[in-house]
Amino acid sequence: MRSILSGIYTLFFLTTIFFVSTNKKKVVNFEEGYPESIEEGSGKDRNDYMLRMLRDPATGTIPKNIRQLELEYAATLPQDLDATRANNSFANTYWNSRGPNHVGGITRVLAMDINNSNKLIAGTNSGGIWRSNDAGINWQETFPKDKLDGATCIVQDKRPGHTNTWYLGSGDASASAGAGGQAYYLGTGVKKSTDGGVTWTLCNPASTANPQAFENAFDLTYNIDMRNKDGDSALFVAAYSGVYKSLNGGLTWTTVKGNSLSATNNSFYTDVVVTPNGVVYLSLSSDGVSPKGIWRSVDGITFVNITPTIIGNTYDMIKIGFAPSDENQVYFLASNTPNLGTVDTNYVGDVDWKMFVKYNYLSGDGTGAGGKWTDLSASIPTTGGPFAKLNLQGSYNMVVKVHPTDTNIVFLGGTNLYRSTNGFKDANHTTYIGGYEQQAALPVVNSYLNHHPDQHELIFHPTNPTIAYSGCDGGVFRCDNILATPVVWVPLNTGYLTSMFYTVALEHTIAGDNTVIGGTQDNGTWFTNTENINTPWVHPNGGDGSYCAIADNKSMYYFSLQKGKIRRCTVDNNGNVTSFSRIEPIGASNYEFINPFVIDPNTNNQMYLPAGKRMWRNSNLAGIPMNNTWDSISTNWNILEDSLVSGSITAVAISKTPANVLYYGTDAKKVFKVVNANALTTNAIDVSPTGAASAGNVSCIAIDPTDANKVMVTYSNYRVYSIFYTMDGGATWKKVGGNLEQFPSGTGNGPSIRWAQIVPYNADTIAYFVATSTGLYATTNLRTDKDSTVWVQQGASSIGNTVCTMIDYRPVDGMMVVATHARGVYSARIDKNYFLGTERIAKLKRTEIKVYPNPINISATIEYNLPLSSNVQIKISDALGKEIQLYNEGFKLEGKNYFYFNRHNFNSGTYFLTLYMGNARKTEIIVIE
Repeated sequence: MRSILSGIYTLFFLTTIFFVSTNKKKVVNFEEGYPESIEEGSGKDRNDYMLRMLRDPATGTIPKNIRQLELEYAATLPQDLDATRANNSFANTYWNSRGPNHVGGITRVLAMDINNSNKLIAGTNSGGIWRSNDAGINWQETFPKDKLDGATCIVQDKRPGHTNTWYLGSGDASASAGAGGQAYYLGTGVKKSTDGGVTWTLCNPASTANPQAFENAFDLTYNIDMRNKDGDSALFVAAYSGVYKSLNGGLTWTTVKGNSLSATNNSFYTDVVVTPNGVVYLSLSSDGVSPKGIWRSVDGITFVNITPTIIGNTYDMIKIGFAPSDENQVYFLASNTPNLGTVDTNYVGDVDWKMFVKYNYLSGDGTGAGGKWTDLSASIPTTGGPFAKLNLQGSYNMVVKVHPTDTNIVFLGGTNLYRSTNGFKDANHTTYIGGYEQQAALPVVNSYLNHHPDQHELIFHPTNPTIAYSGCDGGVFRCDNILATPVVWVPLNTGYLTSMFYTVALEHTIAGDNTVIGGTQDNGTWFTNTENINTPWVHPNGGDGSYCAIADNKSMYYFSLQKGKIRRCTVDNNGNVTSFSRIEPIGASNYEFINPFVIDPNTNNQMYLPAGKRMWRNSNLAGIPMNNTWDSISTNWNILEDSLVSGSITAVAISKTPANVLYYGTDAKKVFKVVNANALTTNAIDVSPTGAASAGNVSCIAIDPTDANKVMVTYSNYRVYSIFYTMDGGATWKKVGGNLEQFPSGTGNGPSIRWAQIVPYNADTIAYFVATSTGLYATTNLRTDKDSTVWVQQGASSIGNTVCTMIDYRPVDGMMVVATHARGVYSARIDKNYFLGTERIAKLKRTEIKVYPNPINISATIEYNLPLSSNVQIKISDALGKEIQLYNEGFKLEGKNYFYFNRHNFNSGTYFLTLYMGNARKTEIIVIE
C-alpha cells in the first residue's frame, strides 16, 4: 500500500534528465556507457546513496514528511533581504542565475491555447509554470513565481467566451523533491488563471498557499479536465486518494470517488478524462481497495464500475486516453500488473509488468454487454534493444493518446514513445518515434535524434494535427509531422531554468574568468564560459554528472560520472574535449554513487580519490598519457595504507596553507587527518568531532585556505547535529550549527547540510557559507563560545528554498557559484559590496531610538536613526510581552526617521516598544501615564 501518511521511502532525486542539442546525443562508451549511468530506473545505487546521506541514524529511515517540516522551519530563519525590498535599489541583487537557459526539466504539463496555437503553457514538477507566445521558441515564467511549486496537469475552459480561463493542478506524487522520504513535490492544489495563463491565483478553499504541508488531496494531483456539457461546466481533478468535482470554478469541491486522507486504504494513483460529449472516465489504483478500478459516467454524477476482469486485482496507475473522433473508443494503460499482460525487463533486469486494453462503448451505461474489452497487451513494444522498451518506471512516465482525426493511430509513451497505425492490434504496424535510440545498447547509448526519454505528455495542433508537441524529462519538443517516418523533433527549451546539479566547479586563479562546470542528475557535466544566460552551455561529459574540477589556468579539466569514473581532459574555449584519458585506478571499488575527489591546490598534479573504505592517491597526474581511450589505468596510483576505515569515505579535502594536510570523512561519522599526505608513508589520525551522531554521514570538509588547522565539517543526515568547527586541526571541536538546528541536540526539523565553504571575506573577516536542502546560508560570526551562531539565508528572492548541493569559490576576485537541484547554477561576487545579512543585522542593531516625552501623557515622537535602509515595523507590548499594537511603517531610508505615537486607549503602565528592521530588532521601555 502506498500512502502519503505511511512514511514509505521514495527516491531522493527521482528522475530528472535533461538534453538539448540540434544533433543526436552521441554518447560514446565512457559518457553513458555504463549500467549505472543511463536512467532513473537504475536508481538503486542512487537510492542507497541518498538514504545513507539523509536518514536519521536513530531510526535508520528518513523522517516522515521532512520536506514540509524543514521548509516550515526554514521560514523562521533570517534572510539577507526583506521580500518587500526585492524591487528597490537596496536589494541584494548579487545572486544571478547562470542557467543553463536551454536545458528543459521534467515537463508534466504541456498545453496549447485553442484560440492561438502560438501560445503554449508548460510546467515542471519543481521548477514553476512557464508560458510561450511564440510556439515554444522562448519561455517566460508566469506569476506568481514560486520555486517551491510546480505543475502536474492543466485544462483550458473551451467554452466560447471563457477560453482565457485555465485550471492547473500541482504536486507530483511520482517524484521526490530534494529531501527524500516523504519529500514529494507538494503543490498548492488547484490554481486558476483568467488571463490566458499569465497570472495564477489559488482556488479557495480547495487549495492552500502552503507548499510546505500536505493538507489535502489537492496537494498531489495527476490530471484535471472539464465537462462543458448540460450547462454544468464541471471541473474534475484526479488527486491523491480520489477524484473530485467542482461546479463553481474550484471554489468548492465534492468527492466523486475516493476516501478521506486519514483513510488507511487510499488509492495512490488516479486519473480522469472527459470526452467532448461529456462522458467522464476515471481510474483509481488497486491499493484503494474500495473504490478502485475504472469508472464511467454520462452525466458526471452517477458512475458505474466498468473494470474488466482481464485487468486483474492489482494495478497502480491506469492511464486513460480516448479517440477524439470517436469517443466510444477508449484505451487504458495499466502499470504494475503482476503476472498479467506483458512482462519485460529494463537493461539492469528490473521486471516491469503492464497491460494495455481497449474499451468500446456499445450501449446502455456501458457495463456488461454494454461495452467490449480487448486485451492489446501482446502488442506492447518489447524489442529493439535493452532501452527500446515501454518501460513505465513504476507509473512515473505514462502516455496514451489517439490521433485527433484517425482512430487507428494510437501513441504509447513510457521511457520511449511509439506510434501504431492499427491501434496496437499487432506489433507489425508500430513505429519507434522518441526517447532512447531504438538500437541503443551498452556500451554506447544514444537518445532518439533531438528527443529525450521519459514521456509525460503529447499534444496536437488544434487545426493541423500532424504537428505535435512532446513533454518529457528533457523539456518540450516539437515535430511538424507526427505521422512521418522517422519523426523529426526540434527542442524548444530556451528559457527553462530547471536543471538539477549535484556539483559545480570554478577555475581558481584567473580573476574575472567566467568558466563554470557542473555535474547534473542523469545528464552529465555541463560547461559555460560566459555570464550571459542566453548563451547555451556545452555538454562535454555524460552519465550522472558527478564531481568535477578545473586545474589552474584551465590547463586540465576533470569530469566524472557516477560510481567513480573519471576523465582527465583538455578542453578548448568552446567547451569541447580535445584529448582525454580515463584515470581512476584499476583495483579500486565500492565507490559512492556521486563519488568525491580533490586535486591538490598547490601543484594541481596530485589527486586524492576515495573508493569505499580506502583512500587512493595519484602522485603524478601529468604522467598519465592522454591516449583518448576508455581503459582504466594504474599509472602513479597507490593506496594510503592507513586509510582503511569502517563504512565508506564520503568527503575529502586537501589544504592550501600549509600544503599536504588531508582530511577525509565517512558515512559512520568519522573524520581523519593526514598531515603529510604526499609522503611515501602516511599516518591517519582520528580527529572525529565529539558529539557527532554515531552514524552521521560526513557530507563536506571545508578547510580555511589560509590555515589548515581551521576546518568546518558538515553532516547531511536529518535529526543529527550538522556543523562542527575546529581551530586546532581537530584536537577540539565546537558546535556551530546555531539556528540551523531546531534544537541544541540536532533533533527537530533543521535542513540537511550538504556543503560548506570558508571564505576570506576581507582583511578582517572570514565568512562561512553552507549549502542546504532549504537554500544557501552564511554567517561571519561563528559563536564558538556557545552554540548560538546565526546563519542568514542568502539569495532569498532568487535561490530561495531550492535544494543547494555544492559551493565553489575563487578568492582572487570573490566569485562564488552555487549548484542547485532544481534551478541550475547561481553566482555572486563575495566582495566588499556584498551584504551577507549578518553584518546587516549587526549594523541595524546599532540603531538609535529616542522617545520624547517619556513618560508619555497624550502623545510622543519616536525618532530612530537607521544605519541602513530597511523595512520597519513598530510593536507595542505589555510588561508580560503580549503584543498590544503593531504598526507597519514600510520601507524606510537610512538616516533619521520619525513615528508619531498617540496613546489612544492604552492604559497607564510600562510597555515595551520594539523596532523591527527586517531581521534585526531593538527594544526600548516606554511609560504611559
